[in-house]
Amino acid sequence: MKNAIRLSFFFLLLFLLQNCRKEESQTGTPDLNDTVIIPSIEIEYALTCGWNTRADTLRISRDSIHLYQRIQGWGEAPHDTLIDTAFYVPLAWLDSLYYNLDMSAFQQLNYQSGNLPSDGCNIDLYLKKDNSDHAIQFSLLDSIPGWESYIQRLDSIWIAAGGVLPPGQN
Repeated sequence: MKNAIRLSFFFLLLFLLQNCRKEESQTGTPDLNDTVIIPSIEIEYALTCGWNTRADTLRISRDSIHLYQRIQGWGEAPHDTLIDTAFYVPLAWLDSLYYNLDMSAFQQLNYQSGNLPSDGCNIDLYLKKDNSDHAIQFSLLDSIPGWESYIQRLDSIWIAAGGVLPPGQN
């Protein structure tokens, strides 16, 4: 009998403590360290080749990733097929893309090269971070010093989205 009284007292004490915790968490101010802030970033990474042989675009936003791959149609009445692979962006990917992007350095780049008129391929890279944006265009042979790791990160996302031969690996 004494054990039953002790156990009931123990469970009553646990019940009261649990209710006190719930009231504190409901009425207390939110902890800013626990708040998730989604970075504001948009990326468009595209590969376009001459004679309409290839036109693929990777679009990354706060909400999703879209990889658009155009497959050229064949036969008498060619019809192109557009494959849209979409999925939600893992927050770690967004953080990595956002925090490793030096927008002021990117805005200093003035690449407007490309081989599209001579049957080559162009890579278009558009970046928007918060309220700043900038775009560059370069060829597959161009090297952009200081941006190799960022472009490799985009290539790995391209592959994770189901793409074949991302622009940086052509």
